[in-house]
Amino acid sequence: MSDRLLRLAQRIRTECPELARLVERAQEGWGRAQRSSDDLYVDSVALNLHSFYAGLERLFEMIGAAVDGSVPLPYPTSHVCRPCWSKLKSTACAPRASSFSAMTCFLSNGQ
Repeated sequence: MSDRLLRLAQRIRTECPELARLVERAQEGWGRAQRSSDDLYVDSVALNLHSFYAGLERLFEMIGAAVDGSVPLPYPTSHVCRPCWSKLKSTACAPRASSFSAMTCFLSNGQ
């Protein structure tokens, strides 16, 4: 196995316990939310699930970079429709597209 893939495998092994911890915390928070009327527990669950998702996304980006040598631009599902995103990727504002508002960026540049 190449050095690059060995480093990737080690990084995955390092990240997995953290992902497992996030799942455990989300489960614990969900249990507490069901026993309590405090919405803060639901907020905690949402935060931990978001962190878990972001961690998985980071792992997939690392895998893509190690295997393909690059990572594709993210598709900002909450900001722009897929046809517009396809056009947007090739414009000057593409690096900002996954940030605050891809559609605003897309429209403000007259694309």
